[in-house]
Amino acid sequence: MVALRDHLEPSFETAVPGQTATRSLPLGLTYHALYVQMKYDNAGTPTDIPAANWATYVGEVRLIVNGEVKWRIDAADLISLAKFYGRDVKDGILPLYLARPWQRTVNGEDALAWGTEAGVQSLVLELDLVSGYTLSSISVRSRKSRPRPFGRHLVIRKMHKNIGSTGEHEISDLPIGDDGGRYRLIGAHWKTAGIDKWKVIVNSQEFRDQDRAYAEQVNEEHGLVHQANFTHVLMADRARLDDALPMNVQDFRFRGEFSATGNFAYYTEEVREAGVA
Repeated sequence: MVALRDHLEPSFETAVPGQTATRSLPLGLTYHALYVQMKYDNAGTPTDIPAANWATYVGEVRLIVNGEVKWRIDAADLISLAKFYGRDVKDGILPLYLARPWQRTVNGEDALAWGTEAGVQSLVLELDLVSGYTLSSISVRSRKSRPRPFGRHLVIRKMHKNIGSTGEHEISDLPIGDDGGRYRLIGAHWKTAGIDKWKVIVNSQEFRDQDRAYAEQVNEEHGLVHQANFTHVLMADRARLDDALPMNVQDFRFRGEFSATGNFAYYTEEVREAGVA
């Protein structure tokens, strides 16, 4: 076993509130995690961004490989997902887990680390900085291991669905198709607590039939902590990467009983192979 290396990456190329902070990351080693460290000016004192208040300072976060957006998620929602997976997040730190240290085996923990030895021409981190404050400092640290090619990796996709009435709604927006099992779905996270129960239907068969209390019980048995204002619908709910659902299916639908209306964001966590969109 080789211990992970810690690196302070080069400074952001731009970092001005109201604009997008950009950092092109060095290639060669394998990235397991990125940690954005950020302070704002509080009456002349550099102060860590409160873990519960990232939305005041950073909007959307993106990770881009070879010009393709692989991660698109709001900073505040990154904190919520980290807490859902049982991570304690410190003030001033925005963690981006490329690998998943909560998986049950060493191989599972490291499987989704982003190798950049081959297959990657560019790796860029972007943060949309909110206007209205003075930035004291911003930096990014990484945890890396020895080189390997870009292969299996985690994609976080951000989508929206307008729910105009309460009651049952069916969503079938997720891409499906026969890619030899190289595209798997870990789960989806709806940014609303207004889904009382749901079903996941795969090839016309029920795969999940849950209500909120039951899902929270089952998930928390595996160390997952449901977050307020979210509905977490997990395919891989036992901290086992192999439980992620292969999406080489003919039919995939989410059928939810909504008790709230609105234009809700939802995120999917997907396992992808290099070369598969």
